[in-house]
Amino acid sequence: MKIGEIYKLQIVGTGVNGEGIAKWDKYVCFIPGALDGDTVLAKTVKIKKNIVFMRLDEVITPSPYRIAPPCKYFGECGGCTLLNTTYSKQISIKRDKVYQTIKRIGNIDVTPENVVECDKKYNYRNKALIPVAKSENGEIVAGFFKGKSHEVLDISDCMIQDKYAFEVVKIIKDWMKKFNIEPYFPGKTGVVRHIFFRRGVYTNEVMAGVVTSADELPYKNELVNMLKGLDNLKSVIHNINKSHTSVLMGDKTEILYGNEFIEDIILDKRFRIGPLSFYQVNPAQVQKLYGTAIELIEPGKDDVVFDIYCGVGTIGLCMADKVKKVYGIEIVPEAIEYAKENAKLNNINNAEFFVGKAEEKINNFINMENKPNVVVLDPPRAGCDRHLLDAVNEMQPEKVCYVSCDVATLARDLNILCNEYNYNVKKVVPVDMFAHSSHVETIAFLVKE
Repeated sequence: MKIGEIYKLQIVGTGVNGEGIAKWDKYVCFIPGALDGDTVLAKTVKIKKNIVFMRLDEVITPSPYRIAPPCKYFGECGGCTLLNTTYSKQISIKRDKVYQTIKRIGNIDVTPENVVECDKKYNYRNKALIPVAKSENGEIVAGFFKGKSHEVLDISDCMIQDKYAFEVVKIIKDWMKKFNIEPYFPGKTGVVRHIFFRRGVYTNEVMAGVVTSADELPYKNELVNMLKGLDNLKSVIHNINKSHTSVLMGDKTEILYGNEFIEDIILDKRFRIGPLSFYQVNPAQVQKLYGTAIELIEPGKDDVVFDIYCGVGTIGLCMADKVKKVYGIEIVPEAIEYAKENAKLNNINNAEFFVGKAEEKINNFINMENKPNVVVLDPPRAGCDRHLLDAVNEMQPEKVCYVSCDVATLARDLNILCNEYNYNVKKVVPVDMFAHSSHVETIAFLVKE
């Protein structure tokens, strides 16, 4: 194969990021936009040993799983890579991804349960951080990044975002134009980095605002007045992020109007959520996610649960009325304050929450008289710190329930827990939290041998 040449290929599989896979001689070819069953023409972009990265040039014979994508931005926007694929095939791709990844990285051969399907497949995301930029002709644009690019694609609607989100986008773009407020340009000029949106789907409460590179926000009262036209607006925020990194939000948030939080409901429990709080982006599906996790754990009245990476306390508080005690730990101070408030809000008296790095604080729980016998892990995409897994093993819990948004880091951590520390994977349940994307949430339930 040579770079720049076009080849006719039969797509025989799907990669972990939703790209089509073809084979040509000794090469494995990855082609974004191609589907299992397609016959395509594709151009070689990069060759690395026996792996070839290609660009889809033409679909000669379409796959039986190929459908017309219902979004006009598909192919240009970097999100929703499976929007041109039947939902049944999406589910099949995700289940196979979980199986293959855990087998390859985790060295564990376990057949996942059927994927817990998403009932609401469109407009399900309750949070958005939408980048703002200037186009080449000087227009303010807001939307999402183009595929494998830092160029912002101007978007007026989105198939998976909450409908309210782009009402907020329109208002804030109008505010920026009216008062000549510039988008931030890395390392140079401008003010507004992102437009912030969050909604409680079961309460309809809306939080909106901007993330900027400046301590002072010009014309902030005018921004509040323009946003007040939104139904159910409960909070307007100004988050300050002066970093020159890919971190989306800073540590300091100014409340311009209303409450410091909005509320939402999971499994009949009410939760307060701040602008920096982690909260699952698909509230309808999170009912199934947490319900499945609790069902696997089978909590009993004598169980002591340690909810690590607890966020605002969602998983632990949802099972608190079934167990003796819940402890939660989280590195974000704001989240722990909300976890404590959420316990009071739901009249839960058997839950305690602590701020800190789990891998450092866990030692305080290892030698306690009623140490936890159930551990829940719900880490960020990077997975668990090795020192934390060592400490979990030292604690010797009977049950571990690991909830992951990245099956690769889940597989890495399962390799340690199972192949080094003699835990046994009893069940793996994929949950489709992110319909039309290649991402999948996964629950792994382990018991001590």
